[in-house]
Amino acid sequence: MPEIAITGNPTTPAPVFDVPVSKIPEFSGNDPEQFKIYSQSFEDWQMLLLPDDQLIVSTFAKMQLFDFKENKIKLLHNFQGQSAITSLKLDDTGRLWGLDKVTSSANGEQPGVIYKLLSWTPDGKKSREIALPGVRQAFLENWLINPGENVALWSSNDSPVFNLSLKKGELTSKEGMVESREAAIRLVNSSKSRSLTSIKFNDNLVWRQDWGGYGLSAETGQVVQSVKTNIDGMFFGSLESRWGLAPSEGSAYQANPIFIINLDSGLPYLKFDKPVSHVARTAHGRLLALDTTVLEMKSGTIIAQLVPDTGYTVAASAFSWKGDKLWVYLKNNDGVEKVMIWDVPESLRDAALGKSYPDQANLDTSAGQWR
Repeated sequence: MPEIAITGNPTTPAPVFDVPVSKIPEFSGNDPEQFKIYSQSFEDWQMLLLPDDQLIVSTFAKMQLFDFKENKIKLLHNFQGQSAITSLKLDDTGRLWGLDKVTSSANGEQPGVIYKLLSWTPDGKKSREIALPGVRQAFLENWLINPGENVALWSSNDSPVFNLSLKKGELTSKEGMVESREAAIRLVNSSKSRSLTSIKFNDNLVWRQDWGGYGLSAETGQVVQSVKTNIDGMFFGSLESRWGLAPSEGSAYQANPIFIINLDSGLPYLKFDKPVSHVARTAHGRLLALDTTVLEMKSGTIIAQLVPDTGYTVAASAFSWKGDKLWVYLKNNDGVEKVMIWDVPESLRDAALGKSYPDQANLDTSAGQWR
C-alpha cells in the first residue's frame, strides 16, 4: 500500500491575514476560572464557511462572524449568549444550528443533562430554540439536520437514536441497534467484533461502524445503506467520491497517521504518514485537506503543502462553498489568531450543489473523538 510522505514535497505559498482582536463576552456562569481554562483550549475549535464566504469561528469562549474583503479580515458580529455552544453545524440552506446542554436536577433526583437545540441565521436573527427534555444521555456527541424535516441525535455507544420532527415537533427514539447490527453483519459478510464509532458523511443518515459501516434511518432505526471497511475507527469521508478516513495506529486520544479507505472494497489504498488533527473536504470529496496538506483524491497525490507562520498551529480548517479556497485558522500560545487562505487552482475546484457542500472535522483529544 503506498504511503503519502509530506517530506520532500515543495511548499505552497498562501497569504496569511491577521484576525482583528475583539473583546470576549463576559462569562455569565459560576466558575470564571474554568471558563478561562476552556477559552485557551484548542480542543473545541470549530470553523464554518458560509455560502457567501463569510466565516464563523466558534470556541467555548466565543462565537464570531468574520468577512474577508479587500485582503482584510473584518469582524462583523459577536454572538452574545451563544459562546458556550460546543457543537455547531451549518445546513444546506446556510442556516446555523447549535446543540447546547445544561446539567440539571429536580425533586432531589441525581443531576442529569438537558439538551436544547438552537437555530439562527448568520446575522443573529430569526432564531429558534427547541427544548429536548426527553433526551437524557450524558454524552450525545453526534447529530445531523435535514432542513424542514428532522434532526437526528445519537451517542457513539449503543444508545437509542433520537429523532425530532421539525414539522410536528415530536421527539421519538429508536432502540433497534441489535437488529441493525445483525443486518450490518449480513450486509458486509463479516463477524469480526469492533468498537462502535460514528462516521461523518454529512448526508441524511445516522452512520455507525462496528463490523462494517452502515447508515440508519432516524425515523425507523433500520439500516438502509452500507459501506465496506476492514479498518476499525472510520470517522469521516465522502460517499460521492467513495473514500473514508480511519486512524492507522495509536490511541484515539492523540493525533495519528491516517488510512484512506476505498468504500467499495473496504481496503485502505493510501496511508498518510503524519499524525492528523484536522480534516476538511470539498463539496463532492474531490479534495481533502489533512491539516495543511491537500490531496486530490482521484489520483491520491499532494497538490498543496501549506506552511503556517512560525509558532502557529492549526485550530480549524474548511473549504469554501465555491470550492475555490481553503481557509486555515491559526493560533499561537499567546492567543494571537490568523487566517491562511489558499486559492484552489481553477481546474480542481469542487463547488457545492444542492445537498452536497463542504464538511470538516477536528480531533478532540480530551474526548478521544472526531467532531
